Amino acid sequence: MSAENIKITEKAKDYLKKKGKLQVVIEFPKTAIDGIDVYISNSVILPSNDVVIDLDSFLGIKILSLSGFKASE
Repeated sequence: MSAENIKITEKAKDYLKKKGKLQVVIEFPKTAIDGIDVYISNSVILPSNDVVIDLDSFLGIKILSLSGFKASE
């Protein structure tokens, strides 16, 4: 997986920067995306499609969401 397969939406980047959190840990080798360090676990099987980090909110609580992975049985 390379940096071009990981996308962080602008609202997620703005939220992270506002909170002073410039690192996202999915674990493993560091990949920098627009000033945000992303770590991906070597135990994660990465898809060939894009993995997207976005910002969602529920009842005023903001949380980062991760999409692009498929569940397997």
